[in-house]
Amino acid sequence: MNKILPVIALVLLTACGDDIPEEPPISIETYDKQAAYYQKYVEVIVRAKVDEIEIKDIIVNRGNCKINKRGWISREFALPARLQYGSTYSATFVPPCSASQVDVETNQGVWTVNY
Repeated sequence: MNKILPVIALVLLTACGDDIPEEPPISIETYDKQAAYYQKYVEVIVRAKVDEIEIKDIIVNRGNCKINKRGWISREFALPARLQYGSTYSATFVPPCSASQVDVETNQGVWTVNY
């Protein structure tokens, strides 16, 4: 009976190892900046850490900050955006906004950063 206990413990510990989260396929950098008249706004930069990924949406403060659509003519800031390894996508959000939470929705899942 004493020999069975270590085997059971080993099986349980091995099963726990499956819950280790994998490394995110992106990195998320967030900057609180200041516009004219001291209004704060947010810039989010997403960098691909995998060969290919699609950025579907970037949500700041659970949607309370709205993305700046300044690229509506050039489509420079249009989503979805496909990124290759090492490339970046940058988005700014309309003032006033100061980031508490940033969610990046990709074709490989949703990644959240809290500040």
